[in-house]
Amino acid sequence: MNLTPEERCCKQLLSGYDVSRCFRRGVVERDGERYCKQHDPVAVEARADARQAQWDAKRKAQQETAARAAQRTALLEEVRIRFFDVANWPDYTGSRADGGRILAYREEARNLRRRWDALHAEEAKAP
Repeated sequence: MNLTPEERCCKQLLSGYDVSRCFRRGVVERDGERYCKQHDPVAVEARADARQAQWDAKRKAQQETAARAAQRTALLEEVRIRFFDVANWPDYTGSRADGGRILAYREEARNLRRRWDALHAEEAKAP
């Protein structure tokens, strides 16, 4: 099927060292020029926008994952320093007056556990 130059897409293509005109039929007319479906400027822009939106969504998911990992690391470091470093342990050899420190220590441990569970609940919901 031979197309006249007026029927063909106006897009110039580079093939190796040769420049030639697209061989497809021009089906859309923009600014007095005919374009095939592949080279239509509106369609090209729409495809580029779709690719960018997909990339943005992927990048946002990666950033959220990295933020959750940073939170987890910070929480683990806080737990390690507070509860596994012997110097931070309350003195259990004290009298009953020291019971307030022990209860505060227990409450602090519970709060850290709640934060840890909340972090894991957010990760479970995340895609």
